[in-house]
Amino acid sequence: MFGISKYIIAALVLVIVGMAVSGKLYFTWSQNEISILQQNSVKLETAVTLLQAENRKIIDNFKKQKILNEILNTKFRVSQKNVDTLRKVFRKHNLTNLSLKKPKLIESRINKATDKMFRDLENDTKTPNH
Repeated sequence: MFGISKYIIAALVLVIVGMAVSGKLYFTWSQNEISILQQNSVKLETAVTLLQAENRKIIDNFKKQKILNEILNTKFRVSQKNVDTLRKVFRKHNLTNLSLKKPKLIESRINKATDKMFRDLENDTKTPNH
């Protein structure tokens, strides 16, 4: 019976050594996994920070665009009023008859007004400085 107990003790020792080796391998594997997960966490936190900064820029740009759009709409309404005023003036006057009687006078006024209109159009459609 003493011979069998040696085998049982040897088997128990082998089981204990196997468990210790398995435990060590599991511990090493889990430490590697923890390290990888920590690295991934840092990468994700960095990505979130960058995305939040980019999101703030987009929101700021949207606010700027909204303000610029409101300014442009205001200028458009003013220009529409000017157009309406000019239409009323043109309805009152017979420019064809006046241009036949005084062509130089009409030509210089039209040229000046055209130049002013182009300058105003260029100013209104310039790209805003950032």
